[in-house]
Amino acid sequence: MTRVLDVLLTIRPSATQAATVTTPAAGGISTLRPRITWTAVPNAISYEVQVATDATFTNLVVNQAGITGTTFTTLLLQPTTTYYVRVRGVSACATAPYSATRQLLTGTHTLRTATATQVPRPIGNTAGATTTSTIVIGNTERVSDLRIRDLTLTHPDISELEITLTNPVRRQTVLLAQACPGTNGLNLSFADDGIALACPPAAAGTVRPAGYLGDLLNDPAFGNWTLSIRDTRAGNGGTLTGWKLELYTLNEPPAAPTGLSVLAPS
Repeated sequence: MTRVLDVLLTIRPSATQAATVTTPAAGGISTLRPRITWTAVPNAISYEVQVATDATFTNLVVNQAGITGTTFTTLLLQPTTTYYVRVRGVSACATAPYSATRQLLTGTHTLRTATATQVPRPIGNTAGATTTSTIVIGNTERVSDLRIRDLTLTHPDISELEITLTNPVRRQTVLLAQACPGTNGLNLSFADDGIALACPPAAAGTVRPAGYLGDLLNDPAFGNWTLSIRDTRAGNGGTLTGWKLELYTLNEPPAAPTGLSVLAPS
């Protein structure tokens, strides 16, 4: 007896092409939390990034999988250290080869603390009301690391609030996203290496933000750093009473002059 079965066969495309690391630039000095970017790999659904202290990738300090975009910012690396970076795409059926290795050398950085002067600021009691406070930075060096310190505000229910930070080139991340219902007031610091937020938050603790402060690094510090607080519900108001910006900026040599003039003695 002959039996015929219909079988549905799905052929999924594979990632076979190597990515190309595009930043950090070869031969330059890197921040201590470099932003690694690379070209997209056809058919890849995620990427893996490795950073090591040796060219054979035996001593890994970063081994991050499941990255869905083409950029990744590391946690804090050691100063004045040579690292090696490679990236590969991953598809449902195959893993692409690694990119060519990119070598980078980290520099050193300096802590610069700025305290907000645009406080206190009222937090409106209408849905969608947004309060902003800006710290202006005059230093032009690239940002190597970042923390928000001593963010304090009054409000009867902080779960009604969304708090964001925007850097001078308009990159933005979320610090607090309508968390901890019923919590009255806030006194927190935010850092990517902080602890997970627990409710109610412990006063004066340092917690991980809802987003990623690493997204705001590696650009020049110069310009406006804006804290925004949006009240998502009507009825309750409050006051932003203070916050500080801790920037670690890369110690870079001054740019070479674009032209020289020689003056003859008079």
